[in-house]
Amino acid sequence: FLYFIGVDAALMLCTRRAACAGALLRAATHSRGAPAVAVAAFAGRRWGSSNEDPTAVELIGGLNQTKSASTLAVEKREQKIFSMEEYVKRDQEHTDFAKRKSKTDVQNAMDNPIWLLYGLAAMAAVSMYVVMCVRLRNEKKRFDPKMRAVHTMDVDGGPSIGGPFEMRDLDGNVVTDESLKGKWLYIYFGFTNCPDVCPQEMSKMTRVITQLDKKVGRHRWQPLFISIDPRRDTPEAIREYLRDFHPRIMGLWGDAEQTEKCAREYRVYYAVPDEFGDSPDYLIDHSIVQYIMDPNGKFSDYTTKEFTWFESYNKILRRMIQFEQNKGADDPSVDLDIANLDIFHLKRQRKAPGAKDAEDADA
Repeated sequence: FLYFIGVDAALMLCTRRAACAGALLRAATHSRGAPAVAVAAFAGRRWGSSNEDPTAVELIGGLNQTKSASTLAVEKREQKIFSMEEYVKRDQEHTDFAKRKSKTDVQNAMDNPIWLLYGLAAMAAVSMYVVMCVRLRNEKKRFDPKMRAVHTMDVDGGPSIGGPFEMRDLDGNVVTDESLKGKWLYIYFGFTNCPDVCPQEMSKMTRVITQLDKKVGRHRWQPLFISIDPRRDTPEAIREYLRDFHPRIMGLWGDAEQTEKCAREYRVYYAVPDEFGDSPDYLIDHSIVQYIMDPNGKFSDYTTKEFTWFESYNKILRRMIQFEQNKGADDPSVDLDIANLDIFHLKRQRKAPGAKDAEDADA
């Protein structure tokens, strides 16, 4: 509102109606309308006449008197008209001043140790961020089965896992790799005196057996526990140990030579520390891997202690399905019950040899 008063007063001054402008300025002054007085003062100086209202002249003059010396100097400098050379010179002066100030600020920052601490803190934060990203990625690899996809290692010129072996079951019967062909195998190498890792892995294997038997039937696969401690693991000790787990687990044992040969075929590491000597109280350091072997005796995949029981179950079942689906359409050995399983909710019906449609295949 006070600004509108100032504008009106300025218009009146421009149209030589100084008396009316003075009245408006007095009203604005009583209302502390300094902006209105400023607008009117500018108009009075620019367009005012000799017959201006005395009150308006007084107010405008008072406004100029209240300005500080620095404000008047700035107004005078801004009203000055510069040549092109002067403008270039002033611009160069401002640029030089900015450079000097930047250089001074940088030097002050370098001389101040607090900036060094800030820099070290920033570097430490970035390093911690990189380390955390790497660790999180490694954790994701450990717990995400899709990132741990393993291709078969039985390739020409590549390492081979699994091979001929001869062990004995708990009844003393000879068991070889040939006698186990035709079934999927889930093999774990351990020893009965293992205090923690082996019982944990055997407990996971028990849950896998329970669920996988329901899904595919017990006749299609066989879980194995192979002892790597021929010195202490007698058939009686293994039988007593396996009572705490699933009864479907077949225990195998052998003498030192047979055990070493079997472990070497599956590339299993195990060692007894030398400092124990002949003492029966010792622990065996060994690799913790469960091997998945297909019905042809070829290595298919593996699981480790980082896998949950469900991840292990999921991987075995997926390998079974892929094995049957990769067979030829006219292969009479195709197990359609397995090939048509839908572990990922992706229906893939396979036609049986001679079947006219999917319903015929299901029948």
